[in-house]
Amino acid sequence: MQIFNISKRQMNVFDSDFQLSHICQTSTATNISLMTLEENGVIGNHQTVTNQLLIVLNGTGNVVGKEGEKTVGLGDVVFWDKGEWHETTSEYGMQVMVIESDELRASDMLSLKMDFKMK
Repeated sequence: MQIFNISKRQMNVFDSDFQLSHICQTSTATNISLMTLEENGVIGNHQTVTNQLLIVLNGTGNVVGKEGEKTVGLGDVVFWDKGEWHETTSEYGMQVMVIESDELRASDMLSLKMDFKMK
């Protein structure tokens, strides 16, 4: 068994204010990160570099994409296509896991599509 400590790094790019903890990076260019938005945190508006999946682990917030702004909370999953402009904010704080990979496809996530709810 190996135990790792996940360090946090403050992020300010794209007029953002959140903490980023990289989980791992695979050999097929997949990034898995833990992001912590404190009170009034923001991941500023920018284009995705690759397909991106955001999974809300706790808290609530708002996400913006081509469909407009939506409120998300625990268990909600957001998928953004490569090149899509997007932003995430949280008034009271939120922790999310972000998975980024060209190999991610919304159509491959059949079980998530059934449960996916945008408020």
